[in-house]
Amino acid sequence: MCGAAMASILVTNSEATPGVGETAKMLGAGAGGLDAIEASIRLVEAEISIRTVGRGAGPTCWARWNWTLP
Repeated sequence: MCGAAMASILVTNSEATPGVGETAKMLGAGAGGLDAIEASIRLVEAEISIRTVGRGAGPTCWARWNWTLP
């Protein structure tokens, strides 16, 4: 398949919504998978409404949600 376009699949959960568009755009333009995912992660981590990573999360998030660790 020399010279043929390679299909890309992006599987994520709803937490990644802020970065999905950028990742898809980069993959469509031929960027490497790791570069595209890294760009997406930066956008997700900058989003304050995301509570699992980045600016919206942190050591205090467990106490804020009143979760019990297993």
